[in-house]
Amino acid sequence: MEPRVENSTEQSFNIRDTEVSFGNGVPANIRDLAIEQCKSLGKIAIYKTSTRGLIQGYTVKAYYECIDR
Repeated sequence: MEPRVENSTEQSFNIRDTEVSFGNGVPANIRDLAIEQCKSLGKIAIYKTSTRGLIQGYTVKAYYECIDR
C-alpha cells in the first residue's frame, strides 16, 4: 500500500500507510508526503501525533496540521 492522504482540509489531514516494523516515529515517506501536501497550499507541515495498529496490517496513521509560513 502506498501512503495516502485522508481527511484533508486546508488546516489538517492524516496520512495512512503500512509498515512492517514496530519502530517509533514516522517513516520518511510519510513525512515527505506531508511536506508536499502543505507546500501545495503555500504552508508548512507540523507533525501532531501518530497511531499504529497491529490488526490492520501494521497501519501507521500520522496526523499533521498546515500552518502559514
